[in-house]
Amino acid sequence: MDMDKMILVSVLALTGLFLGGVLASIMNKVIKQVSKLYVYSGALVFGMVLFEIIPETSAAFDWFGLTISIAIGLVLMHQIHLFTHSLQEKQSKTRAISLSTFFLVIAIAIHNFPSGIAISSNAANNNLTDELIFSFIIHQIPEGLAIFLSLISAGSVVYSMLSFVSFILFLALCFFIALLIGEQGIFQDIRIRAIFMGISIGTLCYVSVIELIMGSFRSLRLKHFVQYFGMGLLTIFFYVHYVQIH
Repeated sequence: MDMDKMILVSVLALTGLFLGGVLASIMNKVIKQVSKLYVYSGALVFGMVLFEIIPETSAAFDWFGLTISIAIGLVLMHQIHLFTHSLQEKQSKTRAISLSTFFLVIAIAIHNFPSGIAISSNAANNNLTDELIFSFIIHQIPEGLAIFLSLISAGSVVYSMLSFVSFILFLALCFFIALLIGEQGIFQDIRIRAIFMGISIGTLCYVSVIELIMGSFRSLRLKHFVQYFGMGLLTIFFYVHYVQIH
């Protein structure tokens, strides 16, 4: 894959994330309560893991190595959570929400890393199709949606937009670096890619369940919790089976 195509794919990934943010801003006008937004965005991320990432990963990699890597991802995020917990207690609500969004962005960046390497590998083997690229770009939309929904209640609209743009630029840069690494033939070993995928599953699960979903559980009535959690899962289920190109 030449440099121009790497830049193009990275820009398209950025576009997908931005479109997710646009959809999130529309949803914010309908769903006003912060806790509902958190549960819905957490369900989106958890649904991506449950309906897309785990099925695709389990078909390609050994489950033993994946299980160990998932555990590493869970422990890693738990340690980060413990480290920042005292900071959250001292900071304002805005800062606390920002930390949860930051965890989500880091987890997505870890997940996108092996994806970038895989795209470069397919390009090197002449297996990179427009459908594969388009599928990855569409995959960024629910990720951008989840990021913006988790951030949109963190303060003013200007603050939310600036933070969102900064986060998606960071993700696009991480993806571009992954493309460069894949082009150099580094981390092509399937075992190393399995480790990264397992860690990404563990981090995404921790962020979605602990930081977003359970963090808002006590703030909602049970029927509202079930409603927005179910809406998030159904959104991703419909997206994976009827929208995304495989």
